[in-house]
Amino acid sequence: MSTKNILIIEDEAERFVATIDKLKESYNVTIARSIEAANNFFDLKKSVDLIVLDVMMFYRGYESEKTDYGMETGWVYYNEKLRNMKNVKIVIWSNNQSVFDRDLGENVVERTVKSFDPNHLLKIVGNKI
Repeated sequence: MSTKNILIIEDEAERFVATIDKLKESYNVTIARSIEAANNFFDLKKSVDLIVLDVMMFYRGYESEKTDYGMETGWVYYNEKLRNMKNVKIVIWSNNQSVFDRDLGENVVERTVKSFDPNHLLKIVGNKI
């Protein structure tokens, strides 16, 4: 069985080192610390099976009002870039739970509040990938 590829779009990845290290034990994990880095990943046409998407982050490419001043940047990015990626599963991972009740596409397989428990995200990914 081949190892699955996970892209984590998280601007504060250093806060979740234990979680990321736990995921790396079973998966190929790439960290994109910004929307620009995520775009670079896709520009290189890299393969990904699952994306863990943070909702709250800064991105110069969007007007502040469009992202509710960074509170919904990942949500805007999801709608513009990720919603139509039918073959990629997406986990919305955020402390901004206001987007959890919105109309999410079929590729969103889970919505979860961020946790510092290294096994929290691992369990979700293991059940969805």
